[in-house]
Amino acid sequence: MKFLPFFVCTALASSNYTIEAHEKKTSRADSHAPIGVMGDHLHKKGEWMFSYRYMNMQMDGMLSGKNSISAEQIALTENPLSGETMRMGNLADGSPRLMMVPPTYRVSPIDMSMEMHMIGGMYGWSDDITMMLMLPIIQNKMTLLSYGGSSGTNSIGTFDGDTSGLGDVKLSALIKYSEDGNQKSHFTIGLSFPTGNTTKKGNILPPFAGVMTPAGETVEIDRLGYSMQLGSGSYDLLPGFTFYDRDDNLGWGSQISAVVRLDNNDEGYRLGNRLEAQVWLTNQWQSWISGSVKMKAFSEGKISGRDDIITGGMPLFVSSHSGRDQVELSIGINLLGEDSLLKRHRLAMEFAVPIYQNVNGLQMENDWNLTLGWQKAL
Repeated sequence: MKFLPFFVCTALASSNYTIEAHEKKTSRADSHAPIGVMGDHLHKKGEWMFSYRYMNMQMDGMLSGKNSISAEQIALTENPLSGETMRMGNLADGSPRLMMVPPTYRVSPIDMSMEMHMIGGMYGWSDDITMMLMLPIIQNKMTLLSYGGSSGTNSIGTFDGDTSGLGDVKLSALIKYSEDGNQKSHFTIGLSFPTGNTTKKGNILPPFAGVMTPAGETVEIDRLGYSMQLGSGSYDLLPGFTFYDRDDNLGWGSQISAVVRLDNNDEGYRLGNRLEAQVWLTNQWQSWISGSVKMKAFSEGKISGRDDIITGGMPLFVSSHSGRDQVELSIGINLLGEDSLLKRHRLAMEFAVPIYQNVNGLQMENDWNLTLGWQKAL
C-alpha cells in the first residue's frame, strides 16, 4: 500500500499526453452508453476515469409466476417450511424463544426499495486493455404485513426491516476486440469477490404479538431472507461482450453479460446464474447532450441449496422462491461538460420499467428503477 501514491502520481502524469487526443474522439455526449450499462467503453493507455452511480429499484406487491397475488392470498398459502423450529426473540430469562413455523405464511412483503451507491474506477492499462473496479454500498428497506395466529387473514400490523453495508466488490478487464472508425467492440472478463454480508439478522412482527408479547412489538430472528442479504457469498465470474457503432448523430449498441457462480457460500447455498442482454439507441441532439432508449432482458436461475438458519413464515425465506425472467424498457439522457470547470465531467440519468416479469414461486414485483451517474476522465 505504501507504493500506491507513487503509482497513482506516475499514472496520472503519464496520462496527460493522451487526454487531448482522446477528447477529440470522445468529446460527445453519446460516446458513452446509457448510464445503466456497465463497462461500455475502453480508455487510452494511462487514462483514468472515476464514477459514481446512484441506483434505486422499487418493488411493490407480490407475484406468483406472472400474476399478482394479494397479501391475503399469501396468508392462506401453505408454507413448505412449516414444522421447522426458529428463534423468535428471547424469553424473560434471556433464553431463546423457540417457535414452530406455522402451516401457512404469516408475513407478506408489501413494498421494498433497494438503493445502491456504486463507486467506480477505470484505468487504461494499455490502448487495448482497460481495468475496472466497482465498489457498491447497499441499503435495503422493506415494509411487511403480519397476520396473527397459525392461519387465517387477521392482520395485526405492519413493520419495517432494513439492511445496509458493503456489497460484492467487482474487478474486471475490458479487452479490445475490434475498432473500425466509429464501430468498436470488446470482451469483458471479471471476478466478483464475496465482500457482501450474507448473515444479516433483523426483527419481525410475530404472529403471537398482542398475546405472548405486547401488540406491535417486533422480535429478533437469527437470519433475514435471501433478498435482504448484501452479497452472494461466493466468487462469481463476470464474462461479457459489448458492441457499439454510430452514424453521424445516431448510435446503437448491444451488450451480453453473465454472472456465473463458482462455488457455494459458507451458508450452504449458491445464488442462481444470470444471463443478461441489452440493446440501445442513442441520438445526439447537441455535442453536450444525447438521449437514449434501451431494452434489457435477463434470466436468473433459482438458488441452489439453502441456508438452514433462514426459516419462518414468509415466502422470501424459501430458497426455491428465487430467480426470474424479466424484460424492461428505459429512457436516458447523457450530459457532457465542455467548458471551464465542467470540462470532461459527465452527468447521466436512466429510468426503467419492466414490461414482462415471470418469477419462480412467490416473489416481489419490480415496479421501476432509476440510475443517476457522474463520470470524470483524467
